[in-house]
Amino acid sequence: MTNIIDYIKWRGDLSFDLSPLNEVDNLIFSKLVYLDIDDIVAEGEMTIGQIADLYHESKGIKKLGALLNENFVKLLMIAGQSNRFKNVSVSRLVEYTCEETTIQFAAMTFKISDHISYIAFRGTDDTLVGWKEDFMMSFLETVPAQIESLKYIDMVIKNNPSSKFYVGGHSKGGNLAVYASVHTDYKDQILGIFNNDGPGFKESMTQSEKYHMVADRFHTLVPKSSVVGMLLEHEESYEVVECRYKRSGLLQHDGFTWHVVGTSFIHMPDVDGESKLMSKTIKGVLNSMTIEQREQFTNAFFDVLSTNNQKNLLDIQGGHFKSLFAMTKAYSGLDDETKKLLRDVFNMMFGEGFKNMWTRE
Repeated sequence: MTNIIDYIKWRGDLSFDLSPLNEVDNLIFSKLVYLDIDDIVAEGEMTIGQIADLYHESKGIKKLGALLNENFVKLLMIAGQSNRFKNVSVSRLVEYTCEETTIQFAAMTFKISDHISYIAFRGTDDTLVGWKEDFMMSFLETVPAQIESLKYIDMVIKNNPSSKFYVGGHSKGGNLAVYASVHTDYKDQILGIFNNDGPGFKESMTQSEKYHMVADRFHTLVPKSSVVGMLLEHEESYEVVECRYKRSGLLQHDGFTWHVVGTSFIHMPDVDGESKLMSKTIKGVLNSMTIEQREQFTNAFFDVLSTNNQKNLLDIQGGHFKSLFAMTKAYSGLDDETKKLLRDVFNMMFGEGFKNMWTRE
């Protein structure tokens, strides 16, 4: 299987002047934004080559979290050695997480040439705060990270009036890229908007005039068994890519599994039946719940997950039986109405899944 790392090995000698930005480059920038480099890039600009050297000296190649494997660092190292990426500068690094306001947000700007840059938004990381914010999209019109994404894109574009921009991200980062591009007043400077397997929006967004003003610049990419990218509504058309894993949609969410040939991914006619089934199931569950129930479920679910002072997926993963015991105890302490809601939601998902299996075309 050939992926984005192989792409750099094969085509990394070609500058962006010789071969303009393509959909594979887009995913590479959307992956690099996941790296924790705020202690390396404090102020100003620094090239990917410089960042790679300093990162290797200070941190080496290791797993970054439950979801962030060694491939992220390998990507940085290989990109930092390539003619194509090593001189791309990184600036405007913003990163913060806050439990009180339930926000997980990070973004950075990659300057490809004097007048073209790529604004990348980070997707959901290992923090429970980040995952809770994702769930909040089911009952809030706007989540905190979306508000911050608009502030960020306005700040960057306003300060670079002679430049053009690509905007993108992976997972929630793709959702933020679309949201910011739809709502910014600087739409004329945006060349393209990449949503790499990120969730969609409510119809109030997809049917809006602002949304349709930039719809012709959307590039929505989802794997064949997409789960995350099929959530909520996508008014725009999407492109389906082939992946290493044939059946698991959650494993296919990992962009390092997407097949690359030349300057593009291998494209498929449509998502598979399992993806359509999961999308139909989740939407069926959401439609059966009131807005208040969605909020109540989200708060209760993450209260249980965050017991024993667990902050991220590694805490839960590393705690094993201790974490399971704490979460079970927290669930037992909920009032009967909340416990019933949690049971009902999982039962609805289970029941919807079976109903859809019997009724799918």
